[in-house]
Parts: sequence; structure tokens; C-alpha cells
Amino acid sequence: MGRGKIVLIILFFLVIIVLPINLFATMRSTIEGVVYDKETGKPIEGVEVILYVYKDSASFPTKHLRTNKKGYFKMEGLFHGKYFISCYKSGYQTYSPIYKVAMPNYKKKLLIFKIKEGEVKYLKIGMNVGGRIKIEIKKKDENGIKAFEGVEVAVSEKFFTGDKRKYIYNEIGRRRTNSSGIVIIDGLEDGMIYDVWVSGMEWTGFPSFHKEIIVKKNKTVFVTYTYDYTDKTGIKGKIIYNKDKINDSISIGLIGGKKMKFISFIRLYKDNNYYFRMLFPGKYKIMVFYKYKNIKKIKHKYTKFINVKKNRTKAFEVRIK
Repeated sequence: MGRGKIVLIILFFLVIIVLPINLFATMRSTIEGVVYDKETGKPIEGVEVILYVYKDSASFPTKHLRTNKKGYFKMEGLFHGKYFISCYKSGYQTYSPIYKVAMPNYKKKLLIFKIKEGEVKYLKIGMNVGGRIKIEIKKKDENGIKAFEGVEVAVSEKFFTGDKRKYIYNEIGRRRTNSSGIVIIDGLEDGMIYDVWVSGMEWTGFPSFHKEIIVKKNKTVFVTYTYDYTDKTGIKGKIIYNKDKINDSISIGLIGGKKMKFISFIRLYKDNNYYFRMLFPGKYKIMVFYKYKNIKKIKHKYTKFINVKKNRTKAFEVRIK
């Protein structure tokens, strides 16, 4: 065998052996660290730690694990580049370095860090105990007041846009009340505005309940609401329509009060009936939204003003041709 061929064979094996080693070496960056309680300084076990790759103003998760008893975590085999970390633990404020605006001057910047090739980066992450909201729902009927189980409760963060008059909601939790009529949402951020929305009763005619709350660190805000079955002030009736011409997705809205504000929005339930309960005496505007089967993307609206008296249920039938 000639010397040239031997040299080529040696070079070939070197490429096969050395190239994978070099490629693997580019993946040997590591992130490790400890998550601790900011108030006590003690490590937190069971924190959900998610590592995100950040590239061209976009991000996507790449590693996911939980801290051990010492609050320690370690992520290996990473490419060099830009990253950020989010941490989640029940009872603690979420450590998520995403830009938010909840109140004037309340901001959180995106905390991005770089990892060099072969680097071992150590992080020490402190988490604050969060506030919480305790919602209690009750039911009042002829037998008295008792806990109301199974009512749906949603809690959302409220974010203001650049225009302070405009805002968006980000839902963070949706649960149903337990046998004691209670729902608890914890780990909420200090100073954040939250919207509590109580629903799940629209089919029996009760309106949704909304309440805005500012949560404080390590504090509990209590919210109570009672569905009053003894209050007969309301509007009920039936929607009669031609099912061959009109789609079944009929919805009904109600506007009322001194400034004629939106009150409730429901869909038809069993036997095409509707019911609005717990209304104040006064003038209301009922709106029925429907759509013909042979017409695309056009919704029609039927409107009617109705006067409601105290502790009386106004019966009103709507006929759609």
C-alpha cells in the first residue's frame, strides 16, 4: 500500500473521530442553580423550572425539570446562545421575566442571558410568596343560605396597553367551587390587577359576576357572592323560530341600568327558553342575535325594550320569522 493511501486512510479516520467530538463539544454548555425563598432565604423544593431559547425576538421551551430538596437544578447539553428561565410553584409568585404592564409604572423586563460555548452558568433565583384570592359562592333559597358547589370561577390578569383606557385580560385560572362553595387562586403577583369572573349559572338565568381586585404580597383577598333564588325580579320567555331557515346558535343579550350598560349574555337552553334573574327594577333592552342558514356572515338582531317591576318576573316571548 502506498504512502499516499495510508495518509488518506489516517485522515479519514481522524475526520470520523474528531468531527463528532467537536460537534458534541458545542453542546456542552450547562446551566445550574438554586431557587430560594426571598423572605426566608431557604431553598424551595419542587419548583417547575423551564428554560427558553431566545432568538430573533422569539422564544420556545427547550428544557423542563423540577428542583430537588436543596432547590437545586441542572440543565446540560446546551448550545451556546441566548436564554431565559421561568419558575412556577404553588403559593409563590411566578418567576417569569416577560414584559408586563398591569398598573402605571409597573413593569417587568425580559431577563435574557447569554451562554458561551462550554460554559457552566450558575443562577440564583429568588421567588416571592404570592398573594391569593379566596372566592366563596353561596345559594339562597326558601331553606336559607348554604354553600354552592360546582359554580365556575375564572381569574384573569388585567394588562393596560399603551393607551391607559384600553386593556386586555390573560386568564390564569379556571376552577369550580368545592363542597364548601370555595375556590382559592394563589401565587398571585404583588400589585397586579385581577378580574374575578363568576359564571356557570347562565343556564338558570343568573347573570355573571365580575370584580376587579388589586392583590398584595402574602395577603388574601376575600370575595363572596350569593345566588338569590328567592329574588323573582327578572325576565323570562321563549324564542320561537323556523328551524328550517334559522341556525340553532341563537344568543340573547341584556342591557339595562341608568346608563344602559351590558348586563348579561346567554344562549338558548332546553326548549328554546331563556331566563334573566336577579335584575334591578327598571327599563331593559333585550337583544336576540340570530343567523339565516342561506346567508353567510350576516347576523340579524331583534331588539325590544321591557319594563321590570320589583320581585316580579316579566314573561316575554320572541317570534323570529
